[in-house]
Amino acid sequence: STGVSAFSVAGQNSAFVAQDGCIYSKDKATFVRCAPARRDAVRIADGVTSIAPRAFDGCTALSAIELPDSVTEIGLLAFGSCASLTSLTLPKQLAVIGKQAFFGCTSLQSLTVPASTISVGSRAFYRCALTELAFAQSEGWHYGRKTVFDLADSSTNPEKFNFLLFPDNF
Repeated sequence: STGVSAFSVAGQNSAFVAQDGCIYSKDKATFVRCAPARRDAVRIADGVTSIAPRAFDGCTALSAIELPDSVTEIGLLAFGSCASLTSLTLPKQLAVIGKQAFFGCTSLQSLTVPASTISVGSRAFYRCALTELAFAQSEGWHYGRKTVFDLADSSTNPEKFNFLLFPDNF
């Protein structure tokens, strides 16, 4: 990661704003970027509906992120290589998890995908240290061919995987 621990945006910028050292779209509907060297927990502002692609990519020292219930979409590689991330609760209204959204989250051990989620991108959990992954009941599932089944690789110990729960309609 780079040495950048906080961002600022000029007041006259027409596309982006900074809040708590992070970048948001001007209307604050999209969380755009967290500074790669940030170490303290990040609480994303209420009202955000989308986590942009690569928003936290490379934030290797970040251990906790709090998402508001308003988030409905998590983009491609949004949490990519967040190697220290140990705590994350997915919002109850989450509909879409992008491709490789949690790629390389090697400290994240447990995650529940809410019932509102209807699309999970390919390799969404690739190279994660998940030992528990639960999918709540959902209607109209769409998931990438390699969504869950690519959990085990050289950085994941498949023997430590304890719990995998799918809904009846998966």
